[in-house]
Amino acid sequence: MPDKKRNRDIEVDDDYVVADMNIEGLPWYRKEEPSRKNPNAEPMSKRSMWRYTFVAVGAGLTIVFIFGILGAAFIWFCNNIWFR
Repeated sequence: MPDKKRNRDIEVDDDYVVADMNIEGLPWYRKEEPSRKNPNAEPMSKRSMWRYTFVAVGAGLTIVFIFGILGAAFIWFCNNIWFR
């Protein structure tokens, strides 16, 4: 049977937060909110914000269109071929 111990490197904590676990009611809850904003980040311009918005809406509408076409094709298949 092979040895199940693995050689793991110890990673250094870089303070990257994936999910904030500072929730009221938990024993480790702290009222003070740590500052997590990036001081070097540039604010988004209105043009950039609109571009991201339109791309996101376009992606969503593309998915809706594909599912709609597939649904219509399925209904057509059921009515004209399968249920004859």
